Amino acid sequence: MEEKWVIRRVGGDYEELGRRYGVSPVIARIMRNRGIMEDTEAELFLRGSEAALSDGKLLPDCIRLVELLSKAIDEGRHIRVIGDYDVDGVCATAIFFEAIKTAGGKADTRIPHRIRDGYGLNERIIREAAEDKVEVILTCDNGISAAGEIKLAHELGMQVLITDHHSVPREGVPEAEAVVNPQRIDSECSFKELCGAAVAWKVAQALFEKRGIPEKKHPEFFELAALATVTDVMPLKGENRILVREGLKKL
Repeated sequence: MEEKWVIRRVGGDYEELGRRYGVSPVIARIMRNRGIMEDTEAELFLRGSEAALSDGKLLPDCIRLVELLSKAIDEGRHIRVIGDYDVDGVCATAIFFEAIKTAGGKADTRIPHRIRDGYGLNERIIREAAEDKVEVILTCDNGISAAGEIKLAHELGMQVLITDHHSVPREGVPEAEAVVNPQRIDSECSFKELCGAAVAWKVAQALFEKRGIPEKKHPEFFELAALATVTDVMPLKGENRILVREGLKKL
């Protein structure tokens, strides 16, 4: 099929907008076409910095999850980080593994096999964790739809902490000890379209704050969050645009 490209035309004085924002009229037109109408939005789009990123503690259950995770670290409990086989899931897993180690915890990881396990938690992964004497399961980039697997983990004596970014199922939030997901309707986070690794990064920052770990000793996770944002094809606007721009500089 022959494609026909049509330029969307949103009204505006692009010469004047270009001068105001310090960009070419073409860039000004693109910004308008992307729905950027206010000067504050334009400034964030063009020159937003790390300072504009929202506090991870605004994510629902973030404070609770960090408190439970910190307690598990203090008690020397065996924590297993269970991610996903795509880049976002692997980056999120790496973030949590390194964050828990930095905080003094004992953790290992499990990446589901794409063919054998499929996506997310399943009964075999849960039973395997129980056999390995895992006491706390921490998910990243999955878990929001795993109500049955979470129930099984509880029956086998494990605590389950969920971090995810996928849509909450119609049945609602699963009954884990904590469920961090920007897509929850009760989320106070101003930007909801984060990838799993970006969610993990924000939770890790909150964990370091809780544990009193000085910023100069934080592992550098910005690059992983940026990489995952691109590979998970998240919209490059708002916080995601800042994550990717600043992450590319760091890379």
